[in-house]
Amino acid sequence: MLAACEKGAPGRLHLHAEYDATWYQDDQPFTPAQAARHGAVTAVHSWVFNGTAQRHGRTGVPTEHHAAYLIELSKAWADDPGRPVWLQEVGAPAPLIPPEHAAAFTEATIAAALDCPDLWGVTWWCSHDVSRSLADFPDLEYGLGLLTNDRRPKDTARVLARAAGTPRPTPAPRTTALVVPADPGTRSRCAPGGPVFDAFFRLVADGARPTTVLDTRAQDTAHLAARGITEVVAPEQVLPTPPGGTRS
Repeated sequence: MLAACEKGAPGRLHLHAEYDATWYQDDQPFTPAQAARHGAVTAVHSWVFNGTAQRHGRTGVPTEHHAAYLIELSKAWADDPGRPVWLQEVGAPAPLIPPEHAAAFTEATIAAALDCPDLWGVTWWCSHDVSRSLADFPDLEYGLGLLTNDRRPKDTARVLARAAGTPRPTPAPRTTALVVPADPGTRSRCAPGGPVFDAFFRLVADGARPTTVLDTRAQDTAHLAARGITEVVAPEQVLPTPPGGTRS
């Protein structure tokens, strides 16, 4: 398919994209390696109704940094150390993110994403609210717009406008990498509630700026150097050991 795209539009940016099951669901047919190695950019879709906001609330570190996590998680599988990542779909879903708090969530999400090196771009879902006259949409779909159905900008639109108009320095490399399993049959370890997910946000809460690296590359000094990684940690080194037992 991508070869056909290149033949039809030579030299243009071509990509394919899947939703977050690619990174989180063990039996999802599309794999993280396919998402991160085919096409010109890696695309990620970040929605906090996947268990993140339910577990951590609207202002929890994992909720506000979920988009940044997916951006950095995708880099573990990329062959190109500087492969660009497109935060292609992200939004503020009610009622987990109540409308009166959507702007604050948007601001935190965008700030965290812009601190990720090699971010290609951000596209917010979506431009306009869906008219209530269209009666067959899930309820949360009606209010995701940056503009109302009659084209009035919301506070979320103003947040994005400010972010787009504010010059920012190029983010520094993320020097601490969390080890993730290369086996796509165990990618649920990276999903909300999994040890990789929890360890990543423990690091963020402690003030670190983590990225990720495959377990098969954790000792590859050339790969680590190309990405600016100087420290590699495993989830079990970050997370507390459960009382009376060991962490798997």
